[in-house]
Amino acid sequence: LAGLLRGVNPAGADGEVSERMRAFAAYGIALLADRSENPDVRRYAGATLASELANDPGPTPDVRVALLIALGTLDPSARSTAENDLVAERLLDVLDSRKESLQARAHVPAALGTLANHVSEDVRDECLEALFDAATHKSTPDLIQGGAILALGRFGDADEDELDHRVRRALMSLCEGGTVATRTYAVLSLARAGGRPGTGAGDPMRGARQAQAFLLQRLAHSKSQEESWAALSLGLLAHGMLQAGEEPSSSLILSLREGLRRANSADERAAYAIALGLARDSASAERLTALVEELDPQTRAYVATALGLLGAPSTVETLRSELRAAAHQPALLEETTRALALLHDPQLVHELEEVRGSCDCTVTHQSTALALGRTRHAAARAARRRVARRPRSRLRRDRPRVPGGEGAHPVARPPVGRRPLPRESRHAHGGEQGRNPGPPVRDVALVLRAARYGGPGFVLAGSGRFRPRRPGG
Repeated sequence: LAGLLRGVNPAGADGEVSERMRAFAAYGIALLADRSENPDVRRYAGATLASELANDPGPTPDVRVALLIALGTLDPSARSTAENDLVAERLLDVLDSRKESLQARAHVPAALGTLANHVSEDVRDECLEALFDAATHKSTPDLIQGGAILALGRFGDADEDELDHRVRRALMSLCEGGTVATRTYAVLSLARAGGRPGTGAGDPMRGARQAQAFLLQRLAHSKSQEESWAALSLGLLAHGMLQAGEEPSSSLILSLREGLRRANSADERAAYAIALGLARDSASAERLTALVEELDPQTRAYVATALGLLGAPSTVETLRSELRAAAHQPALLEETTRALALLHDPQLVHELEEVRGSCDCTVTHQSTALALGRTRHAAARAARRRVARRPRSRLRRDRPRVPGGEGAHPVARPPVGRRPLPRESRHAHGGEQGRNPGPPVRDVALVLRAARYGGPGFVLAGSGRFRPRRPGG
């Protein structure tokens, strides 16, 4: 794979290795390193990808995008601080270079974010300065600015260090001005930084309480779509606080419950439902269970995810019923499967096979195969093999082999060619041309990925449904 990435044909033929093939080699290196427990393999992968990044960009952005996504995939803890410093310097060079395409530069902030706690103090300060500049300068392209705002949430935490104070102040300032997309990224990034306990000076969770008060105020004064994003950010903040052993305030939970009660649109209901799920408000289980029966299939899919996030065993039967009725509805089937996986339902694989056996349409078969591939249930491997060996299935037999099973990573379907944008910024296509981001119900996977439920093999953002709503569309 390293040879293919460098353009060396392994068969020894004279033909050149295509840019697309080189891009897939970069993804392959990252996937292998992510699954390997050998630290030498991980270090070799990082060194190979970083050294290739030092070369001049090619005629298309595919290889550069693949290298940046792959570097962001690797676990930086397997490398030394000096090695991570070198990677960070290479990433900063790409961000500053005018030779690089916009698509490649847009991926740099996300890759920098993964290095936040694994570089030296001097390099960390240098990275933060670059992200501050990209996030606050009006001349920064929208795609890069959005990535920089999200990356700031990876660098900041909730303690009383001056640098963390500065990160939180910058994000609060961005919440007050700019475009809708800028404010959306800023509230989510602030929630992420505020929910992470610090290891520096002062109270490790002081920033969480500051962010909570600020976001509650934003929720009270937000209108329309921004209200949904404020609710999602409060859910994400509450999740971080719970992980750190600190209970969110009762006013936060009550605000989310009240918002769900008075929400009029399906998008708002879905946003509040996900927020309550992230906050693990088990008292809302009954209301969310009733909500499943009231909404359209697309929105019910997100309410099903919220039920799984709650962790309430009482919702299992409702989710099983939804799963049995999810034939011909890929989104509902996928999200219901994830919810049951979060609840560790022992009958999940059996239920999926029952759905697949009850219908012979391609959509249902593909959906169940993908759902099997994305769950880490112990019985899923044998089920995937049975699907793959069916001789006359209308299903494409490569579907059960998606790398979404044990130990997989969300770069399994690389966005090369026509989809070179980072997963966090796909709906920023609209922002680049002055459009607002799509409705929260379609972009909520961004929030779920930030929460990182289920470990590296079960990423809730795996569906990749990031489609901007076009004006009038």
